[in-house]
Amino acid sequence: KDDLLSMYGKLLGADAAVFLSPVYVEDVTGIMKNLIDRLAFCCHRPAFGGKVAAVLTTSGGGSTKHALQTMDRALHAWGYSVEASGMFRMGALMKKEEMERLYTGTAEKIADRLLAGYEKKRQSKHSFISLLYFKIQQTSNRKHQGNDNPDSRYWGEREWLNPRRTYYCENRTSPLITALARGAGALMALFFV
Repeated sequence: KDDLLSMYGKLLGADAAVFLSPVYVEDVTGIMKNLIDRLAFCCHRPAFGGKVAAVLTTSGGGSTKHALQTMDRALHAWGYSVEASGMFRMGALMKKEEMERLYTGTAEKIADRLLAGYEKKRQSKHSFISLLYFKIQQTSNRKHQGNDNPDSRYWGEREWLNPRRTYYCENRTSPLITALARGAGALMALFFV
């Protein structure tokens, strides 16, 4: 009994989303991890195909990209295309003026990449990694089709199991990139599905 369904509805209604987490012990916070875990069903029934996202982290010291990768992997599995990312080093005692001086340009570049990704999605062009994730999931759900599997049923209802279907929504990505992503996805599916 929390606000997850409300958040899920807002994400479904948005064309773009920004996911941000402070870095705790080289990973996302417990709150972000809870969100990822609570929306784990989206890994099997992607609801965000054709939507774009950015992932951002903050830390008081230097950090690796592990927290960014945690969010990035979950979002790709949910159908998002992650168009931008950024790591901001700022402690709790950093003054607002210093944050603005250090990071305004970086934040603007991230916003520009997110907007460009949104415009690209409106033209139905998708990233190699997004197409690859789709192919892996498509292969998995085709394999389980007819076994009264709720995930396969979800995919079937949306006609995503059709072998000619290359993405959740219209795909005008170059035929070469699409073919390479689908080939790589089919190969990876041999090991993971």
